[in-house]
Amino acid sequence: MKVKLYKYTPHIKSFLENPMLRCTPAHDLNDPFELQPNLITLDEFSKVYTGSYLFNDVARFFDLRTSDSGVISLSETKSNLLMWSHYADEHKGAVIEFTFDVEFNTEQKMLQRGFLESIYDNKYLFDRVKYRLEREPDNEVFNTPGYELFLDLKAHLSFTKAEAWSYEKEYRFLCELNSADIICIADSEETRLTLSGFGFSFEKASFNPRLLKLTNYHEHSNDFKKDLERSFKRQELMSTLKKEMKSIFHFYKVKPDSITGIYLGCKSQIDIKSLLSNGQVMDKYKNLRGNVNMSKLCQQRYEMVFEKIA
Repeated sequence: MKVKLYKYTPHIKSFLENPMLRCTPAHDLNDPFELQPNLITLDEFSKVYTGSYLFNDVARFFDLRTSDSGVISLSETKSNLLMWSHYADEHKGAVIEFTFDVEFNTEQKMLQRGFLESIYDNKYLFDRVKYRLEREPDNEVFNTPGYELFLDLKAHLSFTKAEAWSYEKEYRFLCELNSADIICIADSEETRLTLSGFGFSFEKASFNPRLLKLTNYHEHSNDFKKDLERSFKRQELMSTLKKEMKSIFHFYKVKPDSITGIYLGCKSQIDIKSLLSNGQVMDKYKNLRGNVNMSKLCQQRYEMVFEKIA
């Protein structure tokens, strides 16, 4: 089935020039409950999974196996006033419309088709966020055996939020950070020395000169031993950067054909017509033309209306 989902952004110009979305680690999201099991959940998990009460070990287990994941958030709605304020630079940004296919495999896992450019099915989870008051998962989750219990709990933590967030009507991808197409680090002399010391090359990111883009992070050879050593180097590099409190940014490329609409904020100063006339930028967006809109204040109700401009 086809779905239409939306992304609120303050960065519409740079997105059109480089169509990609940030995959944000849980600790950088604006909800402190993200991917955080409560004490009761950890206690139940320790009983079932380990057969003992190794509580601290279980807490570390959860932390290690969730810290390698990040979230790409989308919404069912393009019209929420709070989200325009919070995520689209107080109506100066835009909302991007994506249209793509969703299908289900035999395990009823939702699979995206035609949205993210180069991600494998086993590298992400995709689902609608459920909203509730209680943090603990339903009791039947704890009937799952072995490692599957952890996977079920991780899915529960990833796709369950407090009812207070229900206005966002969120769908999300939970992706592996290390599988991101582009990985960037905030530029500094110390960062450059660290990257060079681990043998990774870099350049200034074209979309943000304050970031360094790793250019050989995913490099592979036909030599298993070299690739294994490279994999360990990647893990060691990321561990070192985190210890040094460096800001790391992970981006997944989006397929241009999935972009089917743009809605500019009512305070937007973006010269969208100039951007649309740039063939080098726009030729790749064959499904976008004819659905570029400007939002305006409705005169009867507290809501936005959209006027087509291109």
